[in-house]
Amino acid sequence: MKRKLLTSFLVMVMSLLTPLSVGACNKQTESPASSSKEKERFLIGSWVSYYDTKQEGCPSMSEQTKALSKAGINFIPVGSWILDVGEPIKHDVTSAEWWKHVDDVMAENGIYYNFSQNFDPNGNGNSHDELVRAVELSNGSVSRAKTIVPQLKNCIGCMLKDEPTYGAMLDVGFWGEKYLKVVPDTKIYVNMNPGLIITAYGDVFDIKGPGGYKEFLQHWVDCGGAENLEFLSHDFYPFNASDTMMSYFNDLEDMRYIGLKNNVKTHSFLQSCSWAGKRMPNIHELRWNANTYLAYGFKGFSYFNWVMWDGEGCNDGIIDMNGNIRNEALYKELINMNWEIRDMEDIIMNLDCLHAYHTLNHADFNSVELLPQGWVLQPNDSSADLIISHMQTKDTKEPYLVITNKSFTEAQTVTFKISPDSGIQSLARYNAKTKEYDEVQIINDCFTLSLDISEAAWLKITGTNVAFPD
Repeated sequence: MKRKLLTSFLVMVMSLLTPLSVGACNKQTESPASSSKEKERFLIGSWVSYYDTKQEGCPSMSEQTKALSKAGINFIPVGSWILDVGEPIKHDVTSAEWWKHVDDVMAENGIYYNFSQNFDPNGNGNSHDELVRAVELSNGSVSRAKTIVPQLKNCIGCMLKDEPTYGAMLDVGFWGEKYLKVVPDTKIYVNMNPGLIITAYGDVFDIKGPGGYKEFLQHWVDCGGAENLEFLSHDFYPFNASDTMMSYFNDLEDMRYIGLKNNVKTHSFLQSCSWAGKRMPNIHELRWNANTYLAYGFKGFSYFNWVMWDGEGCNDGIIDMNGNIRNEALYKELINMNWEIRDMEDIIMNLDCLHAYHTLNHADFNSVELLPQGWVLQPNDSSADLIISHMQTKDTKEPYLVITNKSFTEAQTVTFKISPDSGIQSLARYNAKTKEYDEVQIINDCFTLSLDISEAAWLKITGTNVAFPD
């Protein structure tokens, strides 16, 4: 993606830190939708989504879009990176004709996207340098948005900039207002750097220290306007070549807190390729990446990347730039995961995460919440490594639980004790195969969950005056 900062910055950051390690069936495309505004959708996207082999027989953009849709992808964050390979119309981000063609293809496949103006005609169509320079922040781009975006059915926002500094946010917000004045029925999209970059390079980002990331995120919400944001979005890639960064969870907590405080949905990027200093995750690690974000109430994520790109020394991924699937088993498992999550869309989108408690502490935690002693639910095994998420339904304000196995190497079977004065009378666990809830047996105020590697249990609660203390 995005060359997060320069690769050398990332290497320097890793040297400053001491991080430690810690199926559903493949489906066909859903019925085309005319607007994501009709329903709150869980969006699964990809930063780099298309490839062009420059050879005869390369699948067209339309064909690649259909494959993305069948894989469960329904969001393209940077619309200007949609290529014209095999299409009857030439790629031109200034042309209404091109955008209407893109929109027709996206609508046919149930995919949403952001309008954007950055494109490198001499590159592979995925120019991070253009995005950093933020060519969208110009009167010409605003003028084009005014005439083009209202004609687009499946465009849900305008991509403005990737990873702005603290000092630049006011200017980005200013341009966001310009877009919204001419296209009022839209949202603006900006993606944030991870907290490790912000705190390690405080002189660049104008902010330092633990807790600073929360302030950084709030500053963007203030500058952009909570009501104007498509998402509060960030990226953090935890899988280093030789370890896993547990400081990742500090960012998830800060994102959860600021998103909930301001009533803004949160979005993230999954690490699905390898580059300098980073390893290619396996399916357990990618499920862990997705399920830990869900444990914090995130309402969308995008792969970095579904299609590898040729920047930052990228050396492995899901699909390479020639359209070859690198690991068939991983590819199929990720498709299953995408559809499992989208099948839960109505549940996920109706939940707010009030707290995400960890049962075990870690040296790199600073803003992470630990499970309070005496809280309504306690694991009997003090070594169980879990996230216990206190959720609440948006419509009825009823309590809900998500319990996530925080290990991407081991399954866990854990017995929990329910506080007798909690008011909980019964629990039911969502079954991804049947798409129904199965009753959880409670005996003497105790119940047992078996959690596969990286698995999460989604638990509906019934009872009288159920009390979950803050």
